[in-house]
Amino acid sequence: ELNKNINKYQVPEYRKFTLMSIKPADLMGSIKLNNENIRKEYDNNPEKFNQKETRDLYLANFNTQEKAEEIINLINEEAISSNEKKLKDIFLNVITKNTKNTEESLKLGYISTLDLPEEVANSVFSASKSKLIGPEKTPFGWRIFYINDIKPKIILTYEDVKDKIEKELKVSMALERMYELGNTFYDELAAGNNIKDAASLIEGNIIEINYIDINGKDIKNKIIENLPPYPDLMDTVFSTNLGEASEIKNTISNIMYAIQVEDIKTSRNMNFDEAKDKIVQNLILEDQIDIAKREAEKFYNEYQNNKDFEKLTKKYNLIVINSPNIKRDGSGSEGIINKIAAEQIFQLNKSEITKPISYNNGFTISKIINITASNPADNKDQITEINGNIIDGINSDILDLYINNLSNKHNIKINNELFESLFLNNS
Repeated sequence: ELNKNINKYQVPEYRKFTLMSIKPADLMGSIKLNNENIRKEYDNNPEKFNQKETRDLYLANFNTQEKAEEIINLINEEAISSNEKKLKDIFLNVITKNTKNTEESLKLGYISTLDLPEEVANSVFSASKSKLIGPEKTPFGWRIFYINDIKPKIILTYEDVKDKIEKELKVSMALERMYELGNTFYDELAAGNNIKDAASLIEGNIIEINYIDINGKDIKNKIIENLPPYPDLMDTVFSTNLGEASEIKNTISNIMYAIQVEDIKTSRNMNFDEAKDKIVQNLILEDQIDIAKREAEKFYNEYQNNKDFEKLTKKYNLIVINSPNIKRDGSGSEGIINKIAAEQIFQLNKSEITKPISYNNGFTISKIINITASNPADNKDQITEINGNIIDGINSDILDLYINNLSNKHNIKINNELFESLFLNNS
């Protein structure tokens, strides 16, 4: 067995390496800031600390003044006749019943005065909560607003945000410092220093990892517990030459790391003592698979001779799993049968069974209990839905292009919900 299947009995390559890492938190303690630096950041960026008043708005667009006034009148009439209903519910109910708008399409969300034309912003932001505004004439038609909620402006004092600003500045300065240290680290390596000496000069952290394979397991096939979960770490270790240091890698959390390969144990064939336990396991498994195959073939042949499926499953002490909704694309069969079995199932008639099919070191046989034809009406609905999705996608792409182009040309902020409402004039 060992000589015949030597490729199955390999000792993987192992590598011993040193890991250097450094993160912003390691440097922040050494960064000192005075009040002048922090105050300057506060004074130069008022928009970061002063939040404008925002209002949660609903908006309906209309082509004509007459239609807009008709809707306003209907809302007012229902509001007078019903003291129990909230004005918001009346607003949404009247508009969704008398136009093609949905509640979702009417909602703008929280916006500021900068998101509206000046003439409209003045009326909307001078009104109180739970009020109707309009009809308002705009270049895009006639509009009715409903003010659902108001978030007042917030002005944070210097003392309120001093600690936050200090932390942000330290993180920013630490990141800049890290890149400087990265250059110093490379200079030290180029001068002939090893990774440990170079790391000590930049106060980097050092971890020594003993022999490990590319899957993160040691020579005893155990997972290394102190192995940092850095992206591409093992690929870096196994692509770096012996005695050399890798390039510095950056993680999403702004950790920089590099490795140096100290030693390599190359992959080799197992000797008999190393392989015997695995050989025994494989031989037992092969015997079990051969037995399962013979039993599955006997089951298949007996069923073909008009035997009862349920009685045969009891005779052979088999597990039976009912799967009533297997589709041609394989959905419904996950974890029960493989793709080959699913393909065979759709080539058979009711009460027929598949041949034994290898699956997870065993075999499966599937019996067709019932066949349900696809519904042409369902297919038509699916086509309609696909067409609708395509059209929506095209509309979305055009809208994105329009917003991007407008933003690039005029350097303005676009409120997506408000902008989309211009394309939803369904009155």
